[in-house]
Amino acid sequence: MDDTIAEAHAVLGWIQFKYDWDWGSAEASDQRAIELNPNSTYHQGYGMLLSALGRHDEAIAHALLAEVSDPLNLTGKAVTGLVYYYARQFDRAIEHLRKIKEMDSSMVPMRWALGWSYEQRGEFAAAVRELEEAARLSGNLFGAGFLGHAYATSGNHDAARKLLARLLDTGKRKYVSPVYIAMIYTALDEPDEAFAWLEKACEQRDEFVLYLNVDPRFNRLRADARFQTLLQQLGLASDRARTRP
Repeated sequence: MDDTIAEAHAVLGWIQFKYDWDWGSAEASDQRAIELNPNSTYHQGYGMLLSALGRHDEAIAHALLAEVSDPLNLTGKAVTGLVYYYARQFDRAIEHLRKIKEMDSSMVPMRWALGWSYEQRGEFAAAVRELEEAARLSGNLFGAGFLGHAYATSGNHDAARKLLARLLDTGKRKYVSPVYIAMIYTALDEPDEAFAWLEKACEQRDEFVLYLNVDPRFNRLRADARFQTLLQQLGLASDRARTRP
């Protein structure tokens, strides 16, 4: 009815990205939304799409443009931290996220991303501290896979298995992201179980699986042929998705 409504293009692009896995159409929708409203936070959604595709320099540029368009939006600033994380720029991610923490220490997404970045730098105590606090603030099992992965990576396998058991039990009654479970199995060095749950994530079109090719927590699975099969299912096994191991 009206091709000039930027919001419609932005939402359509999000659906094409998160559910359809139609990367080309999603990018076209995002670009059209930005063309119609260049000084908007639509750069943020486009940045996340580019991040999943491994186009990290472009992703960072758009995330920063989104911040300029709405400098008081701390959630948007946290997205920039995520983009730095997926780009393996952990120092920049931590510096950026610490600034957000000084402004609002109760923001759960910020603490998740900060914990992930500490973990990748080998600062396991700091990682666990951030992720445990995020779990306390959220008051539910959302993101428990992140904490379980950090436990296992730091050598606390008992704590990781306890969280894993809780996730598996909760999954009998309500939806639990299969990626959470796969993440813990990956850190416990049980690849068969990890791949089984990643397959479920693809079948259920779980949004967390979209970052499989850029999330360093799955690095130990990359040499397995099953990893490339998953990327093919996601439409990421091409020159479109550029990342480094």
